[in-house]
Amino acid sequence: MALWYGYNPPFINGRSILPLQQDTRLIKNDLLQLLLTNPGERVMRSSLGSPIPRLQFESVTSLEIEAVREDILTAVATYEPRVTISDVQITLQPDDSMITINIFGSVNLNPSDKFSISIGVTGIGGVAFVRTT
Repeated sequence: MALWYGYNPPFINGRSILPLQQDTRLIKNDLLQLLLTNPGERVMRSSLGSPIPRLQFESVTSLEIEAVREDILTAVATYEPRVTISDVQITLQPDDSMITINIFGSVNLNPSDKFSISIGVTGIGGVAFVRTT
């Protein structure tokens, strides 16, 4: 029996409008929405979000990587208590102007249910890719 139910994008798929999601899939989608929300974007919750969206507008150096990593961990710990993050890896790829962020964790409801999220951010067009497993 599912503990959490909700609706997340995509809101329209081939079978229905507002497909119901539950447990792990819902949690991963909620986490992804948190990560891709810029702080200050949500009305009445101005601190909700992570530094990932602003990376497309900034020139990030290797010295700032640790601060970005800590901001991501703080955002997840504050706003998504259903997961535990085990590692955040951030890689600068200056040749193609991309930052790759890999986040590894598990769902607290079922610690054996591990996940990874990869986000590519480029200064040219914003978020280049998002992959979850």
